[in-house]
Amino acid sequence: MPATAPADLSRKHLWQVIREVGVALLTSQGRDGRLRTRAVATQNGAPHCGPLLYFFVPAYGEIANDFAPAAVAPVGVVYAQPQLNRFVSLTGEACLQRHPQRQAQ
Repeated sequence: MPATAPADLSRKHLWQVIREVGVALLTSQGRDGRLRTRAVATQNGAPHCGPLLYFFVPAYGEIANDFAPAAVAPVGVVYAQPQLNRFVSLTGEACLQRHPQRQAQ
């Protein structure tokens, strides 16, 4: 039986937390320069989905207003299960995309 590499175990644990929690706190910087944190529901929750996280947001809502069209912006995403003493904080880049096919899933 092949051994699982530590990185694979960490990735598996991360996706487990994401699936179990489901709702994350997304921090982005508004066009006015202020940081804003909002709750968002994760739309994918499996390692086979790749390294990307998907969140559906209203096209004309406050989160969408934080992003300039076709721009990539830094974000922070936090998942927490305090009752299990599990906390995950991720940083990366985000952009707005329209995915009608993914939305239909």
